[in-house]
Order: sequence, then C-alpha cells, then structure tokens
Amino acid sequence: GFGTASAPDTGPIVPTVYSSNSSVIGAGSNTGVTLSGASFTNVTGGTEYVSAVALTAGDGSSVTLTPDTVDQGTLVVTIPADTAPGNYDVRAVKADVTSNPAVISVTPKVAITKTSGTTLVKITGSGFAGHQEGSGTSVIGKVITGTGENRTTKYVEAEIVSWSDTSIEADFGNARPNEVAVSSVFGQASAVVQQETGRRRSK
Repeated sequence: GFGTASAPDTGPIVPTVYSSNSSVIGAGSNTGVTLSGASFTNVTGGTEYVSAVALTAGDGSSVTLTPDTVDQGTLVVTIPADTAPGNYDVRAVKADVTSNPAVISVTPKVAITKTSGTTLVKITGSGFAGHQEGSGTSVIGKVITGTGENRTTKYVEAEIVSWSDTSIEADFGNARPNEVAVSSVFGQASAVVQQETGRRRSK
C-alpha cells in the first residue's frame, strides 16, 4: 500500500543479520564475533540509531553487549570469557526493533587437571563431554622409551574404560604412557602422566 513508504523515516530501521563469522567459539576467553548484515545503524530525522547486541541463552536469559565497532553493514562484538557453555541467539537490537538471530554455540574448554596411573590412567578435568565411537573422541598415549640415540616415541590409543564430562579411565594395555592427549568433541588437551609407582633413578 501507499502508506508504507514513509514508515521507515519515522525511527530506527529493523536491522538484519545475514551471517556470523563464527558459529562455534570456546568458553574461557574473550572472543570477537563479526556479524554481517544491514541497517545496523541508521539516521532518521537527525537522530542516529546504533545497534547493541542481545545474547540470549536457551533458558531465555539475555545480556546486552556493546559492540566494539559497528557500521551500517558490519558489527563486531566481543563474547565475554565467562559466557557459560550452550547455544545462544545473537541479535542486533536498535531502540525497540530487533534483528533475526544468528546462533552461536559456546563450547566448554577442554582441560586436564590431574592424571594418575601407569597402564590404566585416570584423567580428571572438564569439557570432555561424551565418548562417541567414530567421532574422533579418543585418548592417545605418548610412550617414550630409551635415552639418547636409542630413545623412541610411539603413540598408543587407549581402550576407554569409562568416560564422563569430568573423568576418563583409559587402559593402555601393557604400555605406560608418559603423556596423554584427550580429544573430545570440543577440542583437545594433553598432560604429562603422574607416574604413581616406579623407581626413581638415582643420579
């Protein structure tokens, strides 16, 4: 109809998000995300309207973030390090109008806090998520034998005895790994194994 032409001149134009340069980011560090879109800013009747960013969690709770930089077609915002893992809707919000969402997943940081054992290694930490056959989730042990020129390194994949988000038991058979690397769906972490037993060589 003829009445619609003048409506955009009355205030903020609804912003649109076309894409985000990151759909998955890791928790625990500030991460800049760039949104591409339209009408992130507009000037109407001498008033400039500039978008802020609403980060909305799955439970509906929302936090408003101030963009680092924003112009008409690009908006850069920092997702804070303390953002809890989960899926979030990211929207540009300008006065009382809101864009469509871009969805960003914040994944837990994979961290190993403790390892213990010899051939059966218990690994404690966080962000291990679940063990899924064929998804690349694994525990690889680095076994170093010999010294000097006779030193050899081999990598042994463990048989998984148990796997939870915070604890893994990995059986290396007759191998005694010096280091273990956990590959979870969220990333990777490695640590030196604290050998519980074994004679210390005297100097």
